[in-house]
Amino acid sequence: MVLQSPRVTGHQDVVRLEATFRTGDQDGQLWFEVPADWADLLEPDLCDAFVVGLLPLALSQGSDLEVQGPVSARLVHGLNHTYLPVQAILLGASGHGSVRASEVVHGGQPADGAATGFSGGIDSFCAVRDLHLDAPPEAVRLTHLALFNVGSHESGERGRAVFRQRAEQLTPCADELGLPLVLVDSNLDDLVPYGFQRTHTTRSFAAAMALQRGWGTYYYSSGQSFAATKVTESSLCTYVDPVAIPALASDTFRPIAYGAHYSRVDKTERVAPLEAAQRCLDVCVDPKVGRTVNCSACTKCLRTMLTLELLGWLDQFSEVFDLSLYETVRTKYMVKLLNDRSDELAAEVREALLASDTAIPPLVRLEAWLRRMLRPLKQLVGHRG
Repeated sequence: MVLQSPRVTGHQDVVRLEATFRTGDQDGQLWFEVPADWADLLEPDLCDAFVVGLLPLALSQGSDLEVQGPVSARLVHGLNHTYLPVQAILLGASGHGSVRASEVVHGGQPADGAATGFSGGIDSFCAVRDLHLDAPPEAVRLTHLALFNVGSHESGERGRAVFRQRAEQLTPCADELGLPLVLVDSNLDDLVPYGFQRTHTTRSFAAAMALQRGWGTYYYSSGQSFAATKVTESSLCTYVDPVAIPALASDTFRPIAYGAHYSRVDKTERVAPLEAAQRCLDVCVDPKVGRTVNCSACTKCLRTMLTLELLGWLDQFSEVFDLSLYETVRTKYMVKLLNDRSDELAAEVREALLASDTAIPPLVRLEAWLRRMLRPLKQLVGHRG
């Protein structure tokens, strides 16, 4: 795979940073697009963002990535010696190839700005509290929030519609928090052959690097604790974040995995008192266009609502959750939580439930026990069948 130098183009009220690449005998194009007001944040003199963005595609093809343009020397070293080998293990790729650059760049200073992604979820609200609302030292304080369209909103025009809707919903919240929300659209999701949950860290940092003239530090809110860190093939890329993310550093860009020192329950406890979160929290996985509140029935909604209930904060989130619907599915979810050990993200909530002073309803305990007792029998019948 061969990558060419990026260029800046503009049309109407947006500005695009784009680069052409060739794989086999076909040309492709990767682009990142921002409103014209944020054009001065784009970095057109480095290929770094495009190198990182195309890594999953190169891994899927088992090919090297040849860069015909300037790329940060420290980034190339980190990719070849850490990031690519770790990603190959995570994705189950047969080989990890390498990045080769005709022009490596040394030196430079990171921009003064610092950003973090803001989806309105527990992870991002927790980072905003720590790095902005609680008045941290100036050296680590946030200056921008970012919302990227790199695959979490579904693909194509439908995903773009959801992205625009979420931007409209989150912009007033960002204003209330006192930070500007920078919107970055991209066609990256059209190019990455692996699912979003396996590659969202790589996708997000590619978009963040595209704007490194505005921010030299980017905090990535980790979805896992340090205790869960492991380098293994997985459907979730967050397990490798503390190992992989530092390898994305360059002289002008500082990537930081943030929040792994908290448990999921700890993060929720820090977010719960925030009035902005009580009005704007969005944890739902439902990508429906037009959705204005959490569905209150998906796994993430139920996990969050139960955690808030255990912490004594659920009633304060009635603007963003349907508490009546939750009451109808709460018992069923508790039974599932106590029995299904395959959802590792729910493990901390299950432990909090078992340790809570709030008694688990007797019928929940009975149904959970019956399901555990019947599971071996079902497996035996299924095996014989």
